[in-house]
Amino acid sequence: KYNINMKIAQLLEPRFNQTLERLMSVETSTSTAFKLASIKEAVNKSLVNYDSARQEILIKLAAKDDKGIVVTDDNGLAVLDDDGYKKFSEAVNGLINIDIDLPTLTLEELKDFRMTANELIAIRGLFDNQ
Repeated sequence: KYNINMKIAQLLEPRFNQTLERLMSVETSTSTAFKLASIKEAVNKSLVNYDSARQEILIKLAAKDDKGIVVTDDNGLAVLDDDGYKKFSEAVNGLINIDIDLPTLTLEELKDFRMTANELIAIRGLFDNQ
């Protein structure tokens, strides 16, 4: 079983998730389906952890009222002062650059799939040296 590292930033790309979802909806061999399911589970877990950490940072840095409740703007977004926004951006940048260990795919495993070049580019990080 070979694994590859991908950054959280890559997992956040909409095209990556759309392509992975499409691959998961096509019948394939049990071993390829298992590998795709393992990838999807690892991606979902990583994104939940990322979102939780991002929310914790946001709550820590956001402006609070006299009761300690996060102040939000008219759009429901947390209010940050310039220093808080800078710290939040730096922290999120650190989070999106965390490496996540995922199983690799081979072109052979996906030989029965038809996809566009753009879709292949979106999931290219899942291929080892291909």
